Amino acid sequence: MNISPPPNRLNSSILIIGILFLFILATSAHAQRIKQNDVFFVSTPGTVARVGDEYVYDIIVAGLDPSEGKEIYLFTDGDWLSLVDNGDLTARLSGVPAPSDLGTKTTIVLQVGKNLIIDLTVQSSIYIKDAQTTSISTVPSLIINEEDGYNYEIELENFDPANPPSIFLGLNPNSTIPQWLTINDFKDGTARLSGVPDDAAVGYTNVILTISDFGVILDQQTFTIDVLPVNDDPSFVIPFKQTAHIDDLYRTTIMLKDVDQTDTLTISAIEKPNWLNVTDQGDGSILLEGTPMMTDIGENAIRLLGEDGNGGSDTLDFTITVSEFYMLYMPLIQK
Repeated sequence: MNISPPPNRLNSSILIIGILFLFILATSAHAQRIKQNDVFFVSTPGTVARVGDEYVYDIIVAGLDPSEGKEIYLFTDGDWLSLVDNGDLTARLSGVPAPSDLGTKTTIVLQVGKNLIIDLTVQSSIYIKDAQTTSISTVPSLIINEEDGYNYEIELENFDPANPPSIFLGLNPNSTIPQWLTINDFKDGTARLSGVPDDAAVGYTNVILTISDFGVILDQQTFTIDVLPVNDDPSFVIPFKQTAHIDDLYRTTIMLKDVDQTDTLTISAIEKPNWLNVTDQGDGSILLEGTPMMTDIGENAIRLLGEDGNGGSDTLDFTITVSEFYMLYMPLIQK
């Protein structure tokens, strides 16, 4: 039984709680994420380790302030594993399985907390397999910009070309997978993971690739794709009122929209007639109002500039047609 941090950092109560929790959860075969108060691990631990090869899981905790001094604890029945807590809500879980570990299952319980108050618990199982079994030999890209195309060409090694195993996304073929990603298994020991992340995908996307032969998991590759935000230009919403009449109040509201929900939108007038007043309402809209006079009859040019505060902008050019409204009644007056 390997427990990290060492006992001198944990009192006996924490030790007992951790051991009991470990054996209660030890029957689970798949990784689970328990999210409490928006605290979570950015990535998921890998579920396959190979004899003689180093297993590494880099832990990043999101949703907590590093200055609070929270620690990351490991409870495991695998003596080959150890945890190094970096003290900044990151840690590395690593180790090399020995030949005697072949065919066994190592259970891990990772907890984040301080002084018996636990903010997060994640439990998983690691299966120890032979180094010569079928495995994924390629390495994925881990960073992509929003709206760029992502492609990961997957290749297997140590498999029977006559009977290649299946490659799928998730812990099993029925798993919930990231909406922006799809996988194409070419049935020859290769596959392609691809997709285009949109604004909703900005942040971390956890990925688990599984290699299976008739339901038996041969290998799994877990990684996290960091989707970086790219600023989108705002755009004006059309239609709006574009006609006015002399001596009659003209009033219309024009909206600016932006898929980047956190942007602060502003609208200003670059060109407008003197009779037209412009008011930015502070919510991504602008109010145009005023009363044209006889001298304003005809086409009145307007140019508006919309900005999102992050370098994105849009311009809107249009005209307000001012007419002599009362002239429509003059034939009746003459009669």
